[in-house]
Parts: sequence; C-alpha cells; structure tokens
Amino acid sequence: MDESNLSKRQLQIKEAISSFWEANELPPTVRDIQGICNISSTSVVDYNLKILQKKGIVTRRKDVARGIELVGSNGRVFKGSANKVPVLGKIAAGSPLPVFGDNLAGLDEFNSEYIDVPGGIAKEEGLYGLRVEGTSMIDSCIDDGDVVIIKSTDSAQNGQTVVAWLIQEEEATLKKIYFHENGVVRLQPANSNMAPIFVAGENIQVRGTVVSVIREYA
Repeated sequence: MDESNLSKRQLQIKEAISSFWEANELPPTVRDIQGICNISSTSVVDYNLKILQKKGIVTRRKDVARGIELVGSNGRVFKGSANKVPVLGKIAAGSPLPVFGDNLAGLDEFNSEYIDVPGGIAKEEGLYGLRVEGTSMIDSCIDDGDVVIIKSTDSAQNGQTVVAWLIQEEEATLKKIYFHENGVVRLQPANSNMAPIFVAGENIQVRGTVVSVIREYA
C-alpha cells in the first residue's frame, strides 16, 4: 500500500470511505462519496478511486453492491462490522410474478435498502434479499412480508427452497424444487391449500437458494 503523493482530494475520499463505514456499517457508493466530498461528478470520484486502487489503498468489487473497501496497513480489507445485504425487490410465494427478468440476481450499486443478516451467513458471497409476497411457503415458516436471504446460484438439490425463473413466462417464484427423471421439474409450495407447479426442465432456471428468513416486526 502506497500512500505517498496522495492529493488532498484522494485523502478526502479515503476519509469519506472510512467515515461512511463507521456511520452506516456498509461501504459507500460512488454517489455517496460524491455527496460527502462535494465533488462535481461521479466521474471525478471514479478517477480518484482508480488511483487509490492502483496504490493498494482501496479495492473495488464489481460482483457485489457497494464494493468499495479500504485496505488496512496489513494488507487486509477493512469490512467494518457490517452484516448487511441488499434487498433487491419482491418474490412471489404464491402465483409467479413477472418482476425481475434476466437481472433477477443483479446487484445495483445504488441500491438504498439493506437488511441485517445473521453473522453466520454474513461472510458468504453473492447474498441478496427479496421480500416475500404470498403465503405458499407458510409451512416452511416463510410468510407474506418476510425477507428471504438468497445465495446466488444456478443449481439446487431436491427439496431446497429456490428462486425459480420461468423462462417463457418471464416470471419468478419462490418454491421447493424437485427434479423428476422425465425432465419435468416440480415447484412445490409449502402450503396444503396450494397445488404444485410442473414445468419442463428447459423452461426453468434456478437463480438462488434460500439460506435464511428474516421477519421484521413493527
């Protein structure tokens, strides 16, 4: 890590990243830094972040939201005490909803809603949250209004609760998945009052598996 010859603005940006972590327990976005440092444009922030990155002072991860992180003097990335993941939208626990499209598991750098997650899963990569609409998974203790924490993956095992994307219908749903030998996939609700959905294997994509459920109380 080389902090020599940093400009006043680069030192200001470094301090802004650190102070934002302390106050919010998550990294800032480029726009957050722009506002804190009163910089004219995000391109100016980006230019200076690239310099800080070359000097080994920050890292920038493109695969996660808010991927700007400070590197300590020991070379380890400083992550603060953040146990948060972004909540990206809604998922149907009932009839499938046409809400996500091909960007279902995409992370938005400027996403503003985050939720605390249990420490045991907080270190996993590729986590995001979805708010549940419907009660088809009620017998698995997933109720309307809960937030399911999803591990982004394109594969699953029989019986896992998954985010399933129906390709032709362009709809997403939250169900238990079962793969049958004839190529048919069964999406099984955890609600005795609801029938399963049967789809052809080529018409479905797994976009993630549920690793935790969070219920918020008013």
